[in-house]
Amino acid sequence: MNVARSDRQSVCHVVSFCSCLLRHTNQQPWLVCCWLELARPIGCRAAIRKASTVAPWVDRKAAARDYSEGWPSNVIGPSPELYSAATITPREATLQDIEKFKQDWVSAVRRALKAGVDVIEVHAAHGYLLHEFYSPSSNHRTDAYGGSFTNRVRLLIETIDLLRAEVPSGFPIMVRISATDYLEWDPSLPQFTLDDAVRLCKLLAEEHGVHFIDVSGGGLDARQKIKSAPGYQTPLAEAIRKAVQGTGCLVGTVGEITSGTQAQGILEEEKADAVLVGRAFLKNPSLVWSWADELDVDIHVASQYGWGFGMTRTHRHKRHG
Repeated sequence: MNVARSDRQSVCHVVSFCSCLLRHTNQQPWLVCCWLELARPIGCRAAIRKASTVAPWVDRKAAARDYSEGWPSNVIGPSPELYSAATITPREATLQDIEKFKQDWVSAVRRALKAGVDVIEVHAAHGYLLHEFYSPSSNHRTDAYGGSFTNRVRLLIETIDLLRAEVPSGFPIMVRISATDYLEWDPSLPQFTLDDAVRLCKLLAEEHGVHFIDVSGGGLDARQKIKSAPGYQTPLAEAIRKAVQGTGCLVGTVGEITSGTQAQGILEEEKADAVLVGRAFLKNPSLVWSWADELDVDIHVASQYGWGFGMTRTHRHKRHG
């Protein structure tokens, strides 16, 4: 869910669902369906070093072996570095692996466009493949994809440029990043920091046509230490928003944003251009309606639901219940 500024008014948009188009069999007609008739985005991500695990609601840490429907022999990463003692040691990706990844990415983009999506978000956060490459915590390579900052972000940049080459002019491109590895507690550890994130986001906005940066954090290294609190990741987005001002790139924030009032405050204080909410919808599928009531904002509600609260095709009632 996005809570975005529009003419300085608060509006609530459901614009996020996640699927995968890495196989032709996943190109299903339902992908063209929209949420609240607003957008049809698709998030494509690759779980590599953290792959071959059991369902998180069964065990959030256990690896899945061959006998438990895992694929431990096919786990790759930029370097053969464990995520944690409970996960699989990845095989270091070869240059051939990287080229195959890029080819598969282009194929997935084409299938997404054929399915009719309106937005594509590159998921480069939370310990997935692209994050693993740009963080020195997980990338110890010595070739063109490792070592310097420029080399470590190379695969992400190439992925975005391949996407841009496939989509129509003006097609919205979103990128999700982890703006910190949350390893600041030990400065001796190689890590991706907020300063690195600012540098990366300026590059994405100024030179590679990214329209929206979805700022999160962590998920790469089991040694991370996160101090959760309401809106605890918003300062990351705020710093990045300041860095990309004037480029036309918008910045979103996530992380323990649990009320419409809180989200509205973030927007009014110009700490982010949008607030993205996910898990709260699992708890309350009518979250947009609830936050609209909280903020006294009039929204459209499906007639089959709205009539019971005084809303019909001929009568609009600002208070919904």
